[in-house]
Amino acid sequence: MTQRFLPLTLWLLVVLVSLAGSAAAQPEAYNWKFGNQAGLQFPNGSPAIVSAPGAMSCYEGCASISDAQGVLQCYSNGQNVWDRTGAIMPNGRLSGSHFSATQAALLLRAPADHSMYYLFTVDAVENELRGGLRYSVVDMSLRGGLGDVRTNSSQLGNTLMTEKLTAVRHANGRDYWIVTHGWQSNSFYCYLLNAGGLVSTPVVSSVGSVYTGSNGTNPVGLNAIGYLRASPDSRLLASVQAQQAGVELFDFNPATGQVSGPRAIPATNQAFYGVEFSADSRKLYVSPINGSQVWQLELAANPA
Repeated sequence: MTQRFLPLTLWLLVVLVSLAGSAAAQPEAYNWKFGNQAGLQFPNGSPAIVSAPGAMSCYEGCASISDAQGVLQCYSNGQNVWDRTGAIMPNGRLSGSHFSATQAALLLRAPADHSMYYLFTVDAVENELRGGLRYSVVDMSLRGGLGDVRTNSSQLGNTLMTEKLTAVRHANGRDYWIVTHGWQSNSFYCYLLNAGGLVSTPVVSSVGSVYTGSNGTNPVGLNAIGYLRASPDSRLLASVQAQQAGVELFDFNPATGQVSGPRAIPATNQAFYGVEFSADSRKLYVSPINGSQVWQLELAANPA
């Protein structure tokens, strides 16, 4: 494995170009809502600033999703769900989640019903992660196509989860694994979303380091913070902890949802917050919580 430092402006350019290519191939990613009422569109695979800003102000994690024609459906900061007009859906105020979670919201289209979208949320360190992992179902056939939240904030299990939340495409190319990580444990929890709906019993893999630690009077420390991301080829997971130096890399089986082969990548003794794979799954980009630097890690030379 080799590593190199990238200036932050170059990092932003690399990520934007990579994600623009993804948006060109997937109309569901044509519209982004994020930050302080900010927005981007990818009408031709290239980013364009949205003239009509979104209604959402977002401190950390957020999600937006479009339909197969690239028409915005809804977006969320983990606490509210907005329709495409910028109004909060009538049943769109969520519970047990937090806008300050690293990966506060995740939106996925239902594999068997393109008018249904699943919204997954997690709680934050500020609330001691009490809410766990939850899901809501957005039905876009309601309110004349503007949608409504049909199932609101149903909790999956009773385990405290970190602020990590990502999705991995199943080996069949249709379904998804929803992946998160437990607190005070070394366990990944992988929930299957398939044509029959969401399977409530997860695949649990106990591998890698235990995510633990406190933060002053808060029994939940900053190791609950930091991104969990899957490689585009669905074969790798990368995870960082905001108090634990280095990166953990794992093998992922997209057919079974099992996580294995943990190895540590001590890129520097810097504790990281952001992590993302390159489009070819051969590089990893990581950044600290203040976003001041970015490291590029060459994974091709990293032994499994």
